[in-house]
Order: sequence, then structure tokens, then C-alpha cells
Amino acid sequence: MEGTIYHTNTAGALYSLYITDGIFLIFELIDNCNLSKGDIIKTSAQGLGDVLLYNVSTGIGFEAYLDNFVVGESFAKKACQL
Repeated sequence: MEGTIYHTNTAGALYSLYITDGIFLIFELIDNCNLSKGDIIKTSAQGLGDVLLYNVSTGIGFEAYLDNFVVGESFAKKACQL
């Protein structure tokens, strides 16, 4: 799975990853890692929970907790507490 960082909430370290067709993956960082809106992120995870993600834009891998899938930008904003 691959997507683009769309929303960032650095206070709570919550992010949304735009996948396709209005589908967003909400995740929380476990590692200390700098992510920016527009970064391309890859994962081979098949479900939610603790996973390794890879930032294609920077070439750095990191741990995250995949929290939820939501449909629609307004739901992604709400899930990221924006």
C-alpha cells in the first residue's frame, strides 16, 4: 500500500495518509520521525496495529500504529483532531 501524507497533527503525532478515492489511513508515530505533508509513504501491512512504514521521499523507515481507515477528507480531519 502506498499513499501521501495529507493531514498532520504534530501535537498528537496523528497523521492521515491519502490512499485513493477519498480513503485515508489514520496513523500515530511510535518512532521519532519528521514527516511532511506530501511525503510518499509505503507499507506492506495488511491490517491495523503496530507496523513498519517507509518514507519514499526521505528513504527512512519508521514504526507507527495504524489506527483507522476513514472515507472523506472531513472525517480524516476529525480523526486527526484538526
